[in-house]
Amino acid sequence: MSGHAGKVAPPKDKFEFRFANLTPEEARGDKTDKSSKIHWHLLDLTPDQRASVEALHGNISEAGICGKIEDYVYSAVNPIQQNEAIAFLEGHSLNSASLEEVGNRWSVKWSRYSKNGQKRALYQCDCGREHTQFGSKKRHTAVDYTGCLAHAEITTHEPTGAILRARGFFMHNEDCKKAALARAPKLPLHPSVYAKALVQLQEGALLSAIQATNRELFRIGAYAGQPKDLRTSNFRWILKPSSALTQTKLRTSTSTPG
Repeated sequence: MSGHAGKVAPPKDKFEFRFANLTPEEARGDKTDKSSKIHWHLLDLTPDQRASVEALHGNISEAGICGKIEDYVYSAVNPIQQNEAIAFLEGHSLNSASLEEVGNRWSVKWSRYSKNGQKRALYQCDCGREHTQFGSKKRHTAVDYTGCLAHAEITTHEPTGAILRARGFFMHNEDCKKAALARAPKLPLHPSVYAKALVQLQEGALLSAIQATNRELFRIGAYAGQPKDLRTSNFRWILKPSSALTQTKLRTSTSTPG
């Protein structure tokens, strides 16, 4: 047996350091993941529409469909590109101001916030949403169904408001372009009304108390952002008994063991 002991390896550091080269966009969190896919399967589609949209995303030519999926990526720090992005969204009524207007034809179907401050939101044209596909027996959407395939995913950097990406199928069919409002559009509940009611709900307040507080705050104009002339507002300020908040409370009450 040899009397020579083998060489002892020097002890490894407890921590290993790895260095990565990051671009300024990656460091700020405003660089998009170009490998991500549009979640088009979350759209409200009839079987025929689904087949057409699947063909579009698979780059498969289909008779009767003109156009293709468009994809535009913008730099958050390039003012020229940001101006182009703003103009593009405004041209398709997908900018923030247009989306808040009464009668806007885009509905959010999915959204996700990332830790790096990015928000991805998927929109669908209301003319392409056939109401029976999302469980409604009566059509409440302001415009009639035309089979429109238009949909879009917009990625923004929320801390800065920069537009990072716009992609989707932006072409509306001819019937959609000519469609007029067939029903009065529903006004969304103002965020400040919802926030106050939600706080009361979490504190265990009764629905009658929540609605009484809502009426009183509305009467004295105490809600943040409440205009003096409601004709200039695109929001609803009074809670309805059939509101989602009320339904949530009722579901909670009926599911509580007695």
